[in-house]
Amino acid sequence: RLANGSYRYAPAFAAGDIETGLEAGRLVYYREGAAGTVSVRDVPGARSLAIDGKVDASNAGDMLTQKLLAHLPLLLHPNPRRVCVIGLGSGVTLGASLTHPVGRVDVVEISPEVVEASSFFAAENHNALNDPRTELIIGDGRSHLLLSTEHYDVIISEPSNPWMAGVATLFTHEFFLAARARLAPGGILMQWAHTYSISDDDLRSIVATFASVFPDGSAWLVAESDLLLVGATGPIIALDQDISAAWSRPGVADDLAEAAVRDPFSVLSLYVAGGSELQHYARDALVQTDDRLLLEYSAPRTIYGFFQRANVERLRDVERSARQPQAVARARAEATPAEWRNRGLMQLRAGAVDLGYADLRNAVMGAPADAEALQGLARAAARSGRLEGTERLLSQIGTVPALVELSFLRAVLGRVDEAIGA
Repeated sequence: RLANGSYRYAPAFAAGDIETGLEAGRLVYYREGAAGTVSVRDVPGARSLAIDGKVDASNAGDMLTQKLLAHLPLLLHPNPRRVCVIGLGSGVTLGASLTHPVGRVDVVEISPEVVEASSFFAAENHNALNDPRTELIIGDGRSHLLLSTEHYDVIISEPSNPWMAGVATLFTHEFFLAARARLAPGGILMQWAHTYSISDDDLRSIVATFASVFPDGSAWLVAESDLLLVGATGPIIALDQDISAAWSRPGVADDLAEAAVRDPFSVLSLYVAGGSELQHYARDALVQTDDRLLLEYSAPRTIYGFFQRANVERLRDVERSARQPQAVARARAEATPAEWRNRGLMQLRAGAVDLGYADLRNAVMGAPADAEALQGLARAAARSGRLEGTERLLSQIGTVPALVELSFLRAVLGRVDEAIGA
């Protein structure tokens, strides 16, 4: 009960049997450390790692974000050799980094208990801590950037949410300055943020603070819940060319496929905006500083709020009017039905059911005989409550794969005889 984060997940527990919610799953690891209480819990179909009750990593819906935190900046960098990962978590981001031809990855983790807990995700992170290129540093990530003399091609910052005590210091102007100072020429910083349980003011403040140090930075939206901010010390050439060469690095495509990422389009199409357009989104927002860290106090006040939909809609408004880099614009203009199918299946795997449905419907309209797209569409319809509208669409298509999925939907609706007829 101490490890289940009831303070964070209380609304979900209150909707059903509280006793069951408090004791769901099986606790396979629990340690109380100086930096936090770390636990690993198994529930049917998923294993999660929590710090002070807040789930920070898992082998289920979090896999896409955990992998893209590494792959996106490394795909955008032409020759990454030195990488720094701030925050170990499950180790999946570290493992994804090591699939690229890097010479060394410094991973900075403040909690020895998290290091122990990451062993429960050895299969997902490919035993990353045992890779000879990994240098584990037990310590504070911000202090490492301030005191180190190393320079990195890519720095990945994946802190917990800023409502957790002490974490907001990883979202300040001074922190981003420290990270920029540790970047080699052409280096890239990847910063994680989120759209859920955070107010519009706070989210735009994080973006404004990031842009105060990386004015040409860009934002990428993953599964509607995670906002990835990419900043660099110079122009990112890959955004005007493509990422196909980096994609072909041995092991990269296979690792991405584990999160249902099958092609470059699925990654490039996550781009939202950059430069002046991203700054316009964050205009008039407070820049967080060490001396005026309002986020530390405002973020905890919004953890029970329902802000995600509004935050995503505002980001989508920015995306619709933003100028897309050449590689992104070209990928979108030339996208095939198979690529839309792949993106839709990726979104479904990450739990973004509405996005997955829209992408798969787009794919089916372009390729009505694609059995995999039709199956994905039917599953997305069942999960999102779009059964009747999808039933009409499948009836109109009338291909054999469409009739197979039509039978599935009719069975879900309880009309078994019609399902058998289909």
